Amino acid sequence: MEKLTVPYVAFKQQVAAIKKELMKAVESVLESGQYVLSEKGKKFEKEFSEYCDAKFSTGVANGTCALHLVLRCLEIGPGDEVITAPNSFIASA
Repeated sequence: MEKLTVPYVAFKQQVAAIKKELMKAVESVLESGQYVLSEKGKKFEKEFSEYCDAKFSTGVANGTCALHLVLRCLEIGPGDEVITAPNSFIASA
C-alpha cells in the first residue's frame, strides 16, 4: 500500500500567488523601523475591521497571543473547559 502524505500546512502554495505583494509590505515595514503601534498597523486594523464587518480589531504578535486575548475577553480561566480541534496547533491546547 502506498503511503499518502497530507501536508499540515501549505504555506508555499498559499504565498506563491501574493509573494511580490507580501515582500513589498515586509520591506516597507522593515525600512520604516516601526514594528508596533505604527500608522500602517492602525490602517491594517481599520481595514480588517471593515472586512470583517466588526466595530474593532486589534493586531497581535502571533496566534498564541490572539488565543490568550480571546480567552481573557471571554473571562475563561482555571477550571473552565475549553474544547479544541485535535488537528490544531499545540498552542490551541
